[in-house]
Amino acid sequence: MDNHEITHFSHEHPLVFKDLEEKDYAAAGPGLIGCSMCADPVEIGPSYSCNQCSDFIVHKSCADLPREFLQHPAHREHPLILRRPVHSLKRPSLRPQCEGCQCDYVDPNTFIYSCSQCSFSLHLKCCFNLLAIIAHENHKHKFAVNWKTMSRCDVCCTDEAWYMCSICQMTVHKECASLESYVKITAHHHPLTQLALSRQSAHG
Repeated sequence: MDNHEITHFSHEHPLVFKDLEEKDYAAAGPGLIGCSMCADPVEIGPSYSCNQCSDFIVHKSCADLPREFLQHPAHREHPLILRRPVHSLKRPSLRPQCEGCQCDYVDPNTFIYSCSQCSFSLHLKCCFNLLAIIAHENHKHKFAVNWKTMSRCDVCCTDEAWYMCSICQMTVHKECASLESYVKITAHHHPLTQLALSRQSAHG
């Protein structure tokens, strides 16, 4: 075991590094506590825990998370800050909702990424799942996974588009976003060139 200590913004006491092995996991038995940042169980692998607070433990991967995201694909307008959610018992409408999975409950004992200027919040998992972005050479911005609603594809006009450009408010299927820029078909003598992906070009 490594006795390396760190000071972390999430807790008032120093956190001690531990690398749990299978024998440590088996000795702990049932009732393993969840990570104090993401709520997932802390099992085998590196983590940090507090020697003064028996119920505070975090995955090393959670402790290493960036304090803020600039221009996150799901919310490019403002930075997303890593913090505890603010819950208001007097005003339930102000309780945070994850905009990634649309869950209306956010555990007040965990951490989220949220915007200090908007009522926009993401679970830690959702924040990183939404980083699954794709680039298209005929669109100047990158597309992020669109979990908010199943929208109509602006290219083929069918439903259940999974990718969205949050700047242009354009939604596309993965297949449409992955179309080749140049194609050759036997029914035409010349190559066909794909126009720029935009809502204007998609709707004529």
